[in-house]
Amino acid sequence: MSYANVMILETEQKVRIRVTSLDKPQIPEKTEKEWVSMLDKTAAKLKISAAIITKVGQKDIEVFAESTNKGNPYEAKAKIALGTGLYCETVLARNRELAISNTKTHPHWKSNPEAKNDMISYYGLPIKWPDGEFFGTVCILDKKPMFLSSEIKRITAECRIEAEKSLACLTDDLHAQ
Repeated sequence: MSYANVMILETEQKVRIRVTSLDKPQIPEKTEKEWVSMLDKTAAKLKISAAIITKVGQKDIEVFAESTNKGNPYEAKAKIALGTGLYCETVLARNRELAISNTKTHPHWKSNPEAKNDMISYYGLPIKWPDGEFFGTVCILDKKPMFLSSEIKRITAECRIEAEKSLACLTDDLHAQ
């Protein structure tokens, strides 16, 4: 098993989580392209700056798939060290959603690392392998305050469900061989 230490920004508490172990299958290019397409549709439908799927490793978190819409500052395969207070770290540490409609009005989130990208609103959910190890997160971000409606939460949850279905199929295929 592989582990990572992630931080909850508000408390600076470190939490040890299980992350993708070496026995997991690689994500095929076809699946990655399907995820990008799903994220593109999500960003367009919600009229947001960015939709991304991250992959957490033992020491960093990677932008694994990202919407390709204009205004998305995230680059595929970019990595950021864990322990810096990323939104996604808090999602993983708490193992539940994180919803921030405007970091500028939130005392703990004003100085988060995403401030340099002007991403002031965030909604994210954890993505897991079938055995419970974390793959990463699915999240939506915007440069303007975002009212986190039930529709936004539902659409983001659908992305998580599709990503987890893909991971389950990959795992099933690996065990069938």
